[in-house]
Amino acid sequence: MNVPRSVESYLQELCSQGPQAIAILGSYAREVQRPFSDVDVLCLAGSDQVVADQEPRNCGGVYVTVSFADACVVEDWFTQPAAAVSVIQGLRDGQAYWDPQQQFAAIQRRARAFVWGPEMQKRANLYANQQLMRWLEEVYKAMQGLEDIHVGRILQGLHGLTFGLVDVLTVQQGVLLESDNSFLDQLTRRLHDELGFLRWSQRAFGLYGTYTIQDRVWAGLHLFCWTVDFLEDVLEPPYEEAVQLARQRVQRRLEVEQYAE
Repeated sequence: MNVPRSVESYLQELCSQGPQAIAILGSYAREVQRPFSDVDVLCLAGSDQVVADQEPRNCGGVYVTVSFADACVVEDWFTQPAAAVSVIQGLRDGQAYWDPQQQFAAIQRRARAFVWGPEMQKRANLYANQQLMRWLEEVYKAMQGLEDIHVGRILQGLHGLTFGLVDVLTVQQGVLLESDNSFLDQLTRRLHDELGFLRWSQRAFGLYGTYTIQDRVWAGLHLFCWTVDFLEDVLEPPYEEAVQLARQRVQRRLEVEQYAE
């Protein structure tokens, strides 16, 4: 592990504040950093430390992000599906910087032994229901934005129809992310047999072609319908009715516009 000297000085400063352990995650831990990569630092809080929010820091031109975690946060990593998806693989790949009592080593062993079991899948299915319900506002904003040619609504809707839906699918499928940057590649590999997902997600994100913002929103609406169909077996009350109603409305709009290319 080779962190810049300016970051090394900051890590020494962190050590003096009494954490249980400090570890490097992300690209620096995997030793695949690029010239503009940030340094992801995990700080396991000591019993007398207050857990702070994520704290960005500039260290001699190197962007450093410090995540503080206490025992409750750590437990969420292994019991809450959205947290597990975001953190587990990073813990597996992480490297301890300062770990005098082997606290990070114990968490890393737990991460490497982690299995996405039936209870976690049950929670992931509930998460998918809740998040689909949450993103319905953006679905309706997208349709209204197209009708009014309202850029703000279109952009808000497109965010939900891309990043929002991909998050729903990533967590429901239990895709343990290698990094923030690999989210779409990893989900695409998981759903490689699902041609509908490949087709509409690529268009909605504006990949591999020249698409207008309206084209991307139409594709995102197709992706929403595909996602609801794909998750049909795990949809449940009180979310199912509203989600299916939105799907019907979107499908009618797509048929009227005849946007199927």
